[in-house]
Amino acid sequence: MNAALLTVGDEILAGDTTNTNATWLAEQLANRGVSVKRVLTVPDEVSIIADATRRYNDAFDAVIVTGGLGGTHDDVTMAGVASAFDRDLVANDLAMTDIERTLEGLTEEYPDLDVDVEAEAAIPEGARPLLNQAGLSPGCVLEHVHVLPGIPSEMRRMFEDIADSFD
Repeated sequence: MNAALLTVGDEILAGDTTNTNATWLAEQLANRGVSVKRVLTVPDEVSIIADATRRYNDAFDAVIVTGGLGGTHDDVTMAGVASAFDRDLVANDLAMTDIERTLEGLTEEYPDLDVDVEAEAAIPEGARPLLNQAGLSPGCVLEHVHVLPGIPSEMRRMFEDIADSFD
């Protein structure tokens, strides 16, 4: 199996954040016998994410995309992946339930937390959701593309749930 890693984030390109996700993922995949053939970092721009996702989905057996998930203005990865497959973003019921459960556990610590649950749970139509056991934003799997959070602890935990896909 060959794979490509696509990391998303202006903060990585600006040198503000070290891309530890790509290094960790490459090591995990190599340990499973997967050959990582490409590592690319792109900015938080829907069209660039969509183009890279489309090209890599066609060229590799597996693609892992990290970063740009969540509720801030620059979290556009899901929109980019949806665009790559000409799909709409739709709120996934399983992801919404998981997010609501997670938020319930945070209300005492963060009483003013305001999250648009439907927007947070939006993944490309027809994608399989990946629940975030270590955070809030779900990932997803669509064709050969696996979308994971950019926060390293969340990405690593979510990868555990899909690691067998790469054996």
